[in-house]
Amino acid sequence: MHEHGGNIAKYENVIDFSTNVNLAGMPESVRNAAMKGCIDAEQYPEPYSRSLEGEIAEAEGLKEEHIICGNGAAELIFLVTETLKPRKALLCVPTFAEYEEALNAVDCHVAHYVCHAEHDFIIQDDLLDYISEDLDLIFLCNPNNPTGCLIPEKLLRRVVTICRDKKVFLVIDECFLDFTEEGQAISLKSELKQNDGIVIIKAFTKSFAMPGLRLGYALSYNTCLIESIRKRMQPWSISLPAQYAGKAALMEKRYLSESLLILKKEKDYLLDQFKNLGYRVFGSEANFIFFDTGDETLFERCLDKGFLIRDCSNFTGLKKGYYRIQVRNRQDNDALLIILRER
Repeated sequence: MHEHGGNIAKYENVIDFSTNVNLAGMPESVRNAAMKGCIDAEQYPEPYSRSLEGEIAEAEGLKEEHIICGNGAAELIFLVTETLKPRKALLCVPTFAEYEEALNAVDCHVAHYVCHAEHDFIIQDDLLDYISEDLDLIFLCNPNNPTGCLIPEKLLRRVVTICRDKKVFLVIDECFLDFTEEGQAISLKSELKQNDGIVIIKAFTKSFAMPGLRLGYALSYNTCLIESIRKRMQPWSISLPAQYAGKAALMEKRYLSESLLILKKEKDYLLDQFKNLGYRVFGSEANFIFFDTGDETLFERCLDKGFLIRDCSNFTGLKKGYYRIQVRNRQDNDALLIILRER
């Protein structure tokens, strides 16, 4: 089983740099809503989160039938895969491990397009050669986790066209798109209306710093697929605190833009420091930094000092020496930098 970041049950009393949540923390309104959900938890949550789906639809400029909520983005990745039951799928590695785990669960043959360090782990035009007639599904993550790389926009639009022409389902994970400077301008949401072979995965988890509440959603104009996914869900997969928190998050109009200003300041600071350290940094378009040190012991050294970073060596296509850290506040960042300078 692939080990993820954020496992503070295993690593206690650490400052956690291994996850990728918003450094601004959970908005107070969202926290209060979740707490009210706990108080009201003597009642069942609304089945299938229908009213929340309606509010998400309004925020996304879509209709309710084009939205489905899930217990985090991960549940939707598994449900989409279980519903489509692809025989052959394509992954661009290294990438989020759940895609391959979901595909393996339905006995799908998984082909890999490998991104290389010499191209800064950015997907190249030769990806198009991998999209063949016998392919059923392709997962993409934009920006990618763990590399933080964006897919070149022209290439992404060509992928959309080829997938449509060859009848290949395109599932694109945009969970980290809110942290990019381009933001929703590079989302594939504009492609949904004319292409029912696209599914977009999004989540409140990262953007609103609420991973423990588990809330994600999928967008698609393929209403048959949406309803088929719903039939595979149990009606109360999303708790009342998560439903309340999601509705409160949708009311936050300034939180994301204000947190992006903080993120840019702290990320630029860290990138400058990493340059001084001689680390090779890749991508970093989102709220985390992916880097190569060549030091295979850095994870253990940091852990000994009470800092949990993400060892990326268990991602397909990576080896020892690659790491990922969340961009945190200045105090935490400076504390980690002290450890990184001890070489």
